[in-house]
Amino acid sequence: MEIVWYLEFIARFSLNLGAASVLMFGLYYRRHHNRDTAVSALLLNVFVFAVLTVLADVQFSLAAGFGLFAILALFTLRSEQLSRVDIAYFFGSASMAVLFAINAIDRGLMVIIILAMLASVYVLDHPKLSRPLRSTRIKLDMDRSFDVGDEAAVVEAVGRQTGLKAQRVQLVRVCGITETVELQVEY
Repeated sequence: MEIVWYLEFIARFSLNLGAASVLMFGLYYRRHHNRDTAVSALLLNVFVFAVLTVLADVQFSLAAGFGLFAILALFTLRSEQLSRVDIAYFFGSASMAVLFAINAIDRGLMVIIILAMLASVYVLDHPKLSRPLRSTRIKLDMDRSFDVGDEAAVVEAVGRQTGLKAQRVQLVRVCGITETVELQVEY
C-alpha cells in the first residue's frame, strides 16, 4: 500500500476517535456518569472502525454483513441490559466508526455530518430539555419485603435501604446465593 493510504487512514482514525471521544466523554459521561458504558462504546467504535476499514478494501458479501450483525446481536443477548439512552450512544459511536471507516464520502462532508450528529446529541440530551436525573448501580438485600417484579415496591425498597428518591429502577441481576438484587437506579 502506498503512503497516501496510510496518511488517509491516520487522518480518518484520528477524526473518528476524536469525534467518538467527544460523544462518549464530552457528552455522555458528563451527563450520565457511567464510565463503563462510555469506555465500552468507545472501544466498540475503535473495533468497528478497524473491521470496516479492512472490509472496505476487500470483496464483502451481503451474507457476511448479516453474519457480522448476528454476532453483535448475540453479544447484546448475553450482556446486561442497557438503558435506551445508553443504546443510543452505543449506536452513535458505532455509526461514527462506520462513517469514517468506509471512506465513501468527502472528508469535509464527513466532518459536517459528525458535527451535526454531535450538535444534535448535545441539544436532544441536554439536561435542561429532559429532567435531570442521576443514575447509579446499587445492590439491595432481598429482605422479602418486596417483589422484584413490582417496580413500585422496588422503588420503595430503594428509598428504605439507601435514602434515594428513585424515579425509575431497572433490574440488572438477581443473586440467589447472596440474596441480593443489582439495580440501575435513576434518582
